[in-house]
Amino acid sequence: MYFKIFLDKRIFTVSDDMEKCFKSVNGMGTRIDKPEEVNSLFDFFEQSPIPEFYVYTETPEYVFDCLKDSNRYIRAAGGVVSNENNDILMIRRLGYWDLPKGKMEDNETEMSAACREIEEECGISGIEITKKLMETYHVYRDKDNKRVIKQTTWFSAIYRGNQPLKPQREEDITEVVWTPLKDISQYVPEMYASLKDVMCEGAKMQSFVTGLEDIQDTAKQICRCLNGHKIIALYGNMGAGKTTLIKAICHEAGVGESVTSPTFSLVNEYKTFDNKTVYHFDFYRINSIAEVYDLGYEEYFYSGELCFIEWPEMIEELLPENTLRIYIKVLDNNKREITV
Repeated sequence: MYFKIFLDKRIFTVSDDMEKCFKSVNGMGTRIDKPEEVNSLFDFFEQSPIPEFYVYTETPEYVFDCLKDSNRYIRAAGGVVSNENNDILMIRRLGYWDLPKGKMEDNETEMSAACREIEEECGISGIEITKKLMETYHVYRDKDNKRVIKQTTWFSAIYRGNQPLKPQREEDITEVVWTPLKDISQYVPEMYASLKDVMCEGAKMQSFVTGLEDIQDTAKQICRCLNGHKIIALYGNMGAGKTTLIKAICHEAGVGESVTSPTFSLVNEYKTFDNKTVYHFDFYRINSIAEVYDLGYEEYFYSGELCFIEWPEMIEELLPENTLRIYIKVLDNNKREITV
């Protein structure tokens, strides 16, 4: 059992998993035997610049109870809402992209609160809850400078109507949009850190942070996400590492020969040890979509063989519906955030 409490972009994790607590190179870890000790540790964390703080305890639930009892504690609920086109409902609040959510009222269930908040904040009605996703926790200071622990219960939901969206401006919401699933990861950098796990879970996304030394392990994780997908589109700025990641995934797929970017030839062809074919495209230098038609892209994309595509933005309208999209973002310290 574990829970993560977000303080802006910093994370305070309490866990009964010893390895989880002490493996991080991006923070500090300690053990507590008395649950009430957690408050002084959180005071220390709040006043420090430490990005991540891990607390190991055999009783995480009692530790959380101590935090609730010693601070102002509120409950909230919200949802990851999709429509019949598989678009995701997103709101813009106080300059951040967000998901609809809000405080639970007295005698209100988590599910009813989530439906009410979604409908009020977005101006629609008829939300159908499909399943519970997870809980998130974050901390902030109220107007009296008292520390507030906010626990939010998240649900997956669907909306089948066609009402126009209307932002609830009295809640500082300036925009409500349906966002295509393929574009979701572009919004993640402008979202609250605590929502990243929710979005990944609700939109069936997975996210990894990796360095070059871990790229093969990341490739293994990505291969477990393929689930029969044959068209793999990789998005990222120049130098983000698209070719490097494709090379690692090809290695996992059984390609023994050299994998290089087909910048000038548009497509490279590789063979695996069991004689399957893998195609590797790079569309950075095309001048028009006609070049892709001349290449005979359909013979490749619908061959049933693995196809890796660099710069898929250039041919977005030609990508098959079941394309798996991978987004690569460059972080500090030569790390990469990879969202699938």
